Amino acid sequence: MKIFLILLVIMIFGLVGYLYKRKLKNEYELLCFIQNFANYYNSNMTLFKCDIVEIINKYKIMQNNKNAKFCNLFLKNSNIYNINQEFLNDYLSNKKDIELIYKYLSECGKNEYEFEKEKNRGFELFIKEAIEISYNCYKEKGGLIFKLLLSIGTVIGILIW
Repeated sequence: MKIFLILLVIMIFGLVGYLYKRKLKNEYELLCFIQNFANYYNSNMTLFKCDIVEIINKYKIMQNNKNAKFCNLFLKNSNIYNINQEFLNDYLSNKKDIELIYKYLSECGKNEYEFEKEKNRGFELFIKEAIEISYNCYKEKGGLIFKLLLSIGTVIGILIW
């Protein structure tokens, strides 16, 4: 019975550490997904009135072929796409980043060509910096927290023994 209890404690601490590490990884992957969308949008924007719905449809098809899990970010209501803010809240931890990303995605395709290009360039710089911060956090904190919690679970297991 003691061995079962010790293994249970170690597994619970390891699971908590793993879930935290996975949350950081999902945040990094979502930011990469948004960066890819910004690049795709920038390359498919035309001087004439661009149809943002068509661009999002093509991007979602392209991402579905890659088996992406973040396509639920775009919600389709009849012929208009809305941005799922709850989805952003679930995956991202920084509220300021959530607001900027939501604002950018919800305003895509609503301005003139030159302003859209300029806005997109600024957003690409922002998202690149956010990806670097998220990646560093994932590499430094993710593995450390997982190993730390696993070792704490092991120490508690030894104390129980």
